[in-house]
Amino acid sequence: TGHEPRLIKEQYASSSGLFACDGHLLFSNVSSATLFNKRYENIFTAVIPGQLPLSTESRPTHLRTKAFLTIWGQLFADGRFEDYAWTVKVEVDTLFLPQVLRGLVSAKCERVACGPAY
Repeated sequence: TGHEPRLIKEQYASSSGLFACDGHLLFSNVSSATLFNKRYENIFTAVIPGQLPLSTESRPTHLRTKAFLTIWGQLFADGRFEDYAWTVKVEVDTLFLPQVLRGLVSAKCERVACGPAY
């Protein structure tokens, strides 16, 4: 919606944000082909049917719980998260520096010894 497709394109082009991660999966209620006119087919997108009322401008967090549960359910069903040591949920318009988080996490534990962290 609104500014998010532009931010995704900019992050993809500069390999920043979620695209600086070892893997990514973008959740949307439309396909990446629809969002980006087939020009960004390497953006892995999981399509969640229906409306995703995720904007903090339009709905408070407690009203977005159903959408978050749907997305996490899709993430587990997809299974690719198991290929990585950790998983982070990131909003497109949030400054996310995976290299910083990677350094902090790796300093605290190794993949085998890591457990869930919230």
